[in-house]
Amino acid sequence: MRERRLLGEWWKNHILPQQDVERTNVACLDDPLNLCDAMRSEDASKWEAAMEEEFGSLMANGMWELVPLPKDHKSVGCKWVFRTKRDASGHIMRHKARLVAKGYFQVEGVDFNETFAPMAKFTTIRCMFAIGAAMDLEIHQMDVKTVFLNGELEEDIYMDQPQGFVQDGKEHLVCKLKKSLYGLKKSPRAWYQCIDMFFTHEDFFRSQVDHSLYVKQTGEYLLIVIIYVDDLIILASNVSILKWLKSRLEEEFEMSDLGELHYCLGVEFERDRANRTITVSQSKYIEEVRKRFNKAMNFLLPKSASESAPPP
Repeated sequence: MRERRLLGEWWKNHILPQQDVERTNVACLDDPLNLCDAMRSEDASKWEAAMEEEFGSLMANGMWELVPLPKDHKSVGCKWVFRTKRDASGHIMRHKARLVAKGYFQVEGVDFNETFAPMAKFTTIRCMFAIGAAMDLEIHQMDVKTVFLNGELEEDIYMDQPQGFVQDGKEHLVCKLKKSLYGLKKSPRAWYQCIDMFFTHEDFFRSQVDHSLYVKQTGEYLLIVIIYVDDLIILASNVSILKWLKSRLEEEFEMSDLGELHYCLGVEFERDRANRTITVSQSKYIEEVRKRFNKAMNFLLPKSASESAPPP
């Protein structure tokens, strides 16, 4: 028997009724806004499974320990964030639930200090793709699972137990975080320091123009890695060195190998290797904006006006 509460009917009595009000402000969003929305949706079982998977990953990584809250500390809240992962064609790939700390309760100088973490510039991405196309490099993509769990915390941070997973008999305890978590002010920086240490150890050169660009070149091969938070774009001069790097990353982190790059960061990539070109487009993103705009307009306009409006 599990120690924590099962979701089941739990949410009906424990989710604040006020959360329903939030939906009116983002009527155009398709994904659940909170746990209440997720449990009411037709995909409730899928969202629950996604939450179980996320919670299992957190526990497997030793994310926290339950302790009494010290008198001189305050705990930060947390919430579940739900996202439907789709491919470039709009087909659902998976339902993703992520536990996010309410980092806006943290106090600078007390709970955190430095927060800056670099992300790849799109100018850098375009330039590297131009080089990759011209040199006919292999271009693949990898994703880091539960990315911020790899970063170590320097401060003592306490968090409320997550909704739906409060341990019976231990409701008065809080989570003392051992590793960084999404939503914390310092999480992106802690993760960057971790991945930077990995590539430095593997003798990669970090670009001084864009600190999210790493290059390793010898007389036998060329490796280029672009980091955008948890997305890694890898350019390699041959398949064998590409497999080596993927293997090293999988040894160090929990990774998803997404294969050849086709869709990343909301951008679609179409490659013509014969002509050594890469075409970049955002047709799926544009279509989503159009759909959301129409939904928002139908919600805001009076019923008679929306019925008489011309079709999109």
